[in-house]
Amino acid sequence: MNYNEVFVVNKVFFKELKEHEKKDKNKFELDNYDYYKPKLVDDFYLKQFISNLLFDIDILNVREFLEFHYDNCKDPDNFLNVIEFKVLTISKDIIANAQELFGHQGYYGQIKLEDDFVETEGKIKCYKYDIPFFYHSAGVRKNKAELLKRIDILNSFLEKLLDVNKEIKDAPLKWLAGSAQLGFIISKLIENGYIEPPTTQSKRGDQKGKLKTNHSQLARDVLTAFKIPGQGSEHTLKAYLNTESIKNIEIGKSFHANGFLLPNHKDLD
Repeated sequence: MNYNEVFVVNKVFFKELKEHEKKDKNKFELDNYDYYKPKLVDDFYLKQFISNLLFDIDILNVREFLEFHYDNCKDPDNFLNVIEFKVLTISKDIIANAQELFGHQGYYGQIKLEDDFVETEGKIKCYKYDIPFFYHSAGVRKNKAELLKRIDILNSFLEKLLDVNKEIKDAPLKWLAGSAQLGFIISKLIENGYIEPPTTQSKRGDQKGKLKTNHSQLARDVLTAFKIPGQGSEHTLKAYLNTESIKNIEIGKSFHANGFLLPNHKDLD
């Protein structure tokens, strides 16, 4: 399993961010320790994600944290599988086995590296991102009620997306072209006032607080209405729905070269 594609990992190595005191990191991105590969344990980013989910992210931001990774990861289908069969299962196990651990915390014959990492038996690990430490963290904090609430949020998020995927399979309208063509046409219907899209408040820069199109929700709505050949994914469709994306602009060139023109709905009144 390539967890770099399942979760959103910062493109900049953590040591570079630290050395240059850079701040160009979304608070929901996972820190990038790929410079420890190939010895870095395979499930490192899975455990970092679980740590953020249970202990590091404010509970008020958990849903947004999950949505960020689903919306921006490279492999959203596997993201849902990992959430359902790994993250949820491991998180429940951590809560069930929460206990304070005393004495030595670490690994056999470990060699210390930077940022709390160690090399042991040919693998590079970080104890604060490992299951025994999660047991300890849950035990020390004595916040079982909050941890269970985080699991409730995770379950709700998962059930909603699984329900959407079921609706997608039962979509009533059969689209005969591809995701690219459908996404572009819907984007132009929105741009010219024929469709009102779902919106969300921007959280960035000078646009903070202003309404913007929620392309993830829009993609889910479109997939609920249209059955696309090859079961087009939300992740793919979302790129073509966004008029500012490269994919939308490129497919638009083909449409315009073939005489595509959609007037604003007000011009037809």
